[in-house]
Amino acid sequence: SLQLIGLPACACDVAGQVFAVNPELSLLVGRDASILELPELFTARAAPAAAAHLRKASDIEQGWASSLVAANGSDIPVQVRAKPLPANAGTPGAVFVFTDLRPFERDQSALRHALLEHKAILDNASVGILFSKAGVMSSCNPRFAGMFGYTPDEMTGRPAVEVFPSPEMYVRFGKEAGPLLRRGLSFDAPEVQFKRRDGSLFWCRVRAKAVDIDNDEEGTIWILEDVTDARQAMIEGQAIMTNASFTILFTKNRVVTRYNRSFGEMFGYADGQALGLPGRALYPSDEVYDQLGKAATPLLSVGRPFQTEVEMVRKDGTVMWVQVIAFVVNPEEPARGTIWIIEDRTEKKRAEETLRNALLENQAILDSAVL
Repeated sequence: SLQLIGLPACACDVAGQVFAVNPELSLLVGRDASILELPELFTARAAPAAAAHLRKASDIEQGWASSLVAANGSDIPVQVRAKPLPANAGTPGAVFVFTDLRPFERDQSALRHALLEHKAILDNASVGILFSKAGVMSSCNPRFAGMFGYTPDEMTGRPAVEVFPSPEMYVRFGKEAGPLLRRGLSFDAPEVQFKRRDGSLFWCRVRAKAVDIDNDEEGTIWILEDVTDARQAMIEGQAIMTNASFTILFTKNRVVTRYNRSFGEMFGYADGQALGLPGRALYPSDEVYDQLGKAATPLLSVGRPFQTEVEMVRKDGTVMWVQVIAFVVNPEEPARGTIWIIEDRTEKKRAEETLRNALLENQAILDSAVL
């Protein structure tokens, strides 16, 4: 019975005369299909092929893609399955079953759109993205290929070991990343050295994860960010911090986060001993500390530098007179922290006071002599 099929269906004789339909077919075409002949169900372009399949379907099952015509004249893409009528039907003919392809086409369209979006993201990403399987680079985005001096096509199919400075480094890297990736965990390395096509070396931050944590054969996605310049800047900055003859102090949220050797020598702290120290500990009193904060905060909070002379205190409690120059690490984000350049002016201050006192004494002597 056509009612049990569940899909739009009809039965017709070899001449194309429809003698049975189910409600699903009438609903699909938007009209009473029971009053139509088979060719009238199809679009004009598809009707001849349907007739040809009907003649064959009287003897053997047929299947093909076609299109029906709706009541409003629009095309309805369908997959057609035609089967011979049962022998007890009393007349040769076929049963036609139709599958509406529009939902599938919409799904495919959505999938194509999603794929195009993903491709646009990959092609324009500022980081290198690679897919690999079994130690072979299977595909990558233009940024990744460009980082190594190749085109994406040239990278495809290359063994991953080729982008490492040596096979030994590749094996060592695999021993670090492999166990995490096989357990479905992410791998993150802040600095990994790689080799370009011309043999030059550079540094990248690497993040990776299995494409499918339940199936190792699906491979791994790798994200590489070139940190060569940032690493060089950090090395240079560290060299300045280590060898500078002037005192440098970093604070964040009023806590000491970093300082150079000169600071340790000036304030009497060993390496790392002052890390985490509240800024208040560097001043002789709450009053001095609060006054400095009131003067500095309005400028630093808007990314402007601050300069003053103030009393500060060493670890042993002795007070010194210093000149302070302060500026934020990032003017666009003042909360990222503050850099303090500190110069001990205690001896100069004493010399200035001695000179000032001498001048006052001389002035007093001169004034007395005149009188």
